[in-house]
Amino acid sequence: MSQKELTNEEKKQINKYLDECIKELYMRKSVVVLKYMPKKEAEYVFELVKRNNSIIPRTVEYKSRPTVFLKYHKQCKNVDRGKMLKQAQKEYNKGYLDESLHIYKQLVQMFPRPTSFIFYRIGLLYLKHQQRKPALLYLNLALGLSKKENREHTEELENLIFNISNCIPLEEQKDTRYIDMAESDFYEEKHDSKLEDIASLIKEDNLDFSDTCKKYNLTTEEVLLVKLISARNNYASKNFSRGDKFMKEVEKSHEKTEAVKELFKEIITNKKMYQYREVKTKKKN
Repeated sequence: MSQKELTNEEKKQINKYLDECIKELYMRKSVVVLKYMPKKEAEYVFELVKRNNSIIPRTVEYKSRPTVFLKYHKQCKNVDRGKMLKQAQKEYNKGYLDESLHIYKQLVQMFPRPTSFIFYRIGLLYLKHQQRKPALLYLNLALGLSKKENREHTEELENLIFNISNCIPLEEQKDTRYIDMAESDFYEEKHDSKLEDIASLIKEDNLDFSDTCKKYNLTTEEVLLVKLISARNNYASKNFSRGDKFMKEVEKSHEKTEAVKELFKEIITNKKMYQYREVKTKKKN
């Protein structure tokens, strides 16, 4: 049975709540996690913010529930993100924690879809500053993204969050101070913001897929990645048939690279999450 449409009063309340969250987002210029919402309300939030180029909405499992969070986005060109990452680590190694934190938060702004690695590093830096509340915010986001990315260190993150939540001093924690999340995890985002933007253009402006890909001189790999991003966008907006169409086209392709295969697997794994359905996790033996 489908959910009934939102009433005008419900929309008014969401608008008011979202305005407050956006003000906070612009002040922080980082991320804001919204309160848990039923499917229809979450979809309405996506509709409200999707045309705002400085806000990117995402769904993630946050404290065991599918939740929407908003990410502040700063469009930057000709920025060497790899160089920024190395500089952030360099500042950290020298003990300049404020400088390192600032760079990592800039990376959050620049990446349309930052990986769990960046949120994890920010969470650790807030721990170093003895700021438990923001540390838990970023570590919980890192945990949710880690599950979507099928990382091996999910259980370690859960243990770290549990210990912090229970105020166990960091120095008393065993094997959880530093999770084996390497610099290579930073580069797991195989497609850049250009492909995200092209997929959004095709969806929002109803552009012809083939013509648009030709216009931007996309390689075969990039075309397949745009199809996958388009599938994910359509699942999020409840256009399941169009999402399935793109997925089947990619599945039939004989030119899938490792980046394409990984993103395909990630979307298949989290398809229900994109549709705002409850994700059932397997019980551990």
